[in-house]
Amino acid sequence: MPVAVAAKPKDLRDYYAALDAYAAQGVTHEGAVRSAFQHLLAETGRRAGWMLIPELSLGSIRPDGTFRDEYFLNRGYWEAKDTKDQLEAEIEKKRAKGYPLTNTIFEDTRRAYLYQNGQVAMQVDLTEREQLSNLLITFFSYTEPAHEDFSTAVDDFKQRVPDLARGLVQIIQDAHATNARFKRAFASFFELCRDSLTLAGIPPDVFAYRLGNRSALEWVIDQYRVKTDKRSGIRSDPNRLDDEEYIVRLVGQVVRVSLETVS
Repeated sequence: MPVAVAAKPKDLRDYYAALDAYAAQGVTHEGAVRSAFQHLLAETGRRAGWMLIPELSLGSIRPDGTFRDEYFLNRGYWEAKDTKDQLEAEIEKKRAKGYPLTNTIFEDTRRAYLYQNGQVAMQVDLTEREQLSNLLITFFSYTEPAHEDFSTAVDDFKQRVPDLARGLVQIIQDAHATNARFKRAFASFFELCRDSLTLAGIPPDVFAYRLGNRSALEWVIDQYRVKTDKRSGIRSDPNRLDDEEYIVRLVGQVVRVSLETVS
């Protein structure tokens, strides 16, 4: 079940205070008054884990606001109209253009319609604080059936990650012990990663400082990597739990010394 998210009392007070301030200035046009509702939506949506994205194009349409969750799924929409507009007529225009009605608020600061699953779920008087609060709770608590299935699958996957990880580690360890082809492929992949990720961006002159047939940097990288003795099976890990950046600093020092030596 989705967790009900209500607007904070302070956000509701700020919303009505902003409308009163606009009214005192005789301001009623959409571009101004919608900012108050936008702020209220954004603050409440943030607490629900939804981000309000203004003016996001969805094909040929562009709602005033689109809400997305952490998985980049569109969870709801908002469309503001001018207080001088006839709200029902404006909604019909948007419906004709193909505006989504899965979870959508149409409002003009006085009244609001909430559409869910293609139908009117609520019609509220926005001048009534309790009705506005209930509108936001209903809006931010809604989950489309397809999204609900997705969320269930994600939650199930999160619970199974530790078991999946342990199983994967065991498979890799078994392959290292018994599969010669896998060991060759893994060694090749490891070398590719080491060369691409560790040595990328390092000045070529570093490799001119050599210890025998290898550069000092290559020697350090080879010595300070996790190894498992083939005969004993003993695993050697040079990483230090009390100093996780030890090897990174060591590589930096070797690069500096190498450059100073060959310069």
